[in-house]
Formats: sequence, C-alpha cells, structure tokens
Amino acid sequence: MQRIQDRFNLLKSDTGTSSVEPKRPAGRGSKLLLRPYIWIVPAMAMLATFLFYPIFFTTTLSLFEYNGYTRGIFVNFVGLDNYIELVQDRLFLKALYHTLLVVFFGITVQIAVALLLAVFIYMAEFRAASWLRGIIFFPSVLSAIVVATVWRNIVFLRGGLISQYTTAFGLPDFFPLGDPKYAIFALIIVSVWQGVGFNLVIFYAGLQSLESEVVESAQIDGVNFWQMIRRIVVPLQAHVILVSVVLNVIGGVQVFDLFFVLIKGHLAAIHAADVLATYMMLNSFAAASVYGGRSALGFAASIAVTMMLMMLGFAVLRTRLRKAIDY
Repeated sequence: MQRIQDRFNLLKSDTGTSSVEPKRPAGRGSKLLLRPYIWIVPAMAMLATFLFYPIFFTTTLSLFEYNGYTRGIFVNFVGLDNYIELVQDRLFLKALYHTLLVVFFGITVQIAVALLLAVFIYMAEFRAASWLRGIIFFPSVLSAIVVATVWRNIVFLRGGLISQYTTAFGLPDFFPLGDPKYAIFALIIVSVWQGVGFNLVIFYAGLQSLESEVVESAQIDGVNFWQMIRRIVVPLQAHVILVSVVLNVIGGVQVFDLFFVLIKGHLAAIHAADVLATYMMLNSFAAASVYGGRSALGFAASIAVTMMLMMLGFAVLRTRLRKAIDY
C-alpha cells in the first residue's frame, strides 16, 4: 500500500501539480463580491437623487398644507384632506376628464392613423415613400412650444391667418378656443397631429421585421388592404402596438407644454381645456391666482401623486396585456 502511495505522489510531481492549493491574497474574495455593486453605485445615486427622492418628497408634501411662502414646509399636517378635496373639486374632475380624453384619442385615433399610414407606405413601395415618412415625422421632431406657437398664430389666435380669411369672406369668426365646448377637442387635434409621425416610425420599423414570405403569400391569396391589417399586421405586430400604446398613455397623462402654451391668454379656455398637468401648475405658484387658481403646493402635490398612480395602474395592466400577448 505504501508503494502505491509513493508511486502516485511521483506521478503528481512529474506532471507539475501539487496537492497544496495556491493561497489567495487576503481580502481578494470580498473585493470580487463587492465589485458588481460598486459599478451600480453611480446609477443608483442618480436614481435616488432625481427619481426616488422627488417621489418621496412629493408624496409627503401631499399630506401637508403649504402655500410656498413660509419656511416650514412640513408643519401643517392635514393627512388625506388634499385627496378628499380632489374628489370634491369640480375643476380637478374636469381636468381629469380632459386628460382621459387625450389618452383615449392618443391610443385610438393617433395609433390608428399612424398604423394605416405605415402599412400603406410599406405596401405601396413608391419612390417618394421615404420623403412622405419624413414629412409626416417632421412635426414630432419640433418642440411642443414651436408647434403650439405656430398653431396659435395660424389657427387659434383671433386675428390669425384663418380668422382673417373667414372675416374677409364674411364667414363666422373662427375661434375654437373661444368656445368652451370645443376648446379641448381643438387641442387634442394638435396633439394627434404632432404624435402621428412618431408612431408611424415605430410601426414602420416593426413592419420591417415581417417575413416577406408571409406578406407575399397573403397578396397572392388576394388579401386586400384592410384584411392585411386585420389578419396579419395586427396579430404579428401586437408587441409593437403595445409599446406605442404605453408611450401614448404616458405622454397623454403627462402632457403639459403644448396645452399650456395654447390656452395661455385665452380666458375662455383656461378651465375648459385644462389637463392634470396644467391644473397642477395653476395650483402650485402665486401666479395661478391670475387664472382663478391658488398657491397650494400640498394640493398640487396630491395631483402629481394621482398622475403617478394612474401610470402605475396602467403599468400593471400593461404587464397583464404583455402576458396575454405572449400566450
């Protein structure tokens, strides 16, 4: 037995291996374990500073009454009174209704028009297709301030270009923001006009992933334009459509600059076309008193929390829709 053990040790020495494991430097293992977490520290610091802390601060502020002037912010604790006041506030409910209208038209009319245009350009394959895509996409590149200013001067401003033509031909004065019944729909038209191009690019990129054999076989079978959309494009591009729906819901809930610039200065449209973001701003600063609002940062913070909860609720719904599509 001893001879066998000696021969085994001799073979190990010939191959250059040793039965003793090499020693690792002290503390080497702990550094390797901490290294992945060190790399994410900058990203977590950015999230904590610009995302988590603002959410925490706004949620806490919504439980207090603060006018923006006194030094003590978290002094007058009111609990859920701000949220109770939201439910009882007629102007808030109107702004919520307008926001839901923006979201509804964004995920129906805007997506439908963009999808139809994308399929038409994809199937037609004419020479000027790239130019047409660029022309439709161009409004999405422009700033919302620029879009709002152009539409104000041409369409919505009393004495603007269209108003001058209607006056010259003896037609009724064209001033959509002067009628509280149609003011919000006039603003939605501008929002849809600007957003169609962005959704068109998303859908057109998704159509590039379609198998050419599927499209060609469908065309050989005599599928028309509407059947192509309903039977092939929508089922195969369901994930792309869901992405577009998510982006339009987020944009619709958060819309501010476009609507604020358009309604600024039109007293008839101040509350006739308010959305949640503009109503929150009007209740945040002292200048809001000009528009019939108030300086109540706690109340405005509760509106911001409501907007956040709306998007979180949709995120849960989106997860369920994604699972349904996958199955």
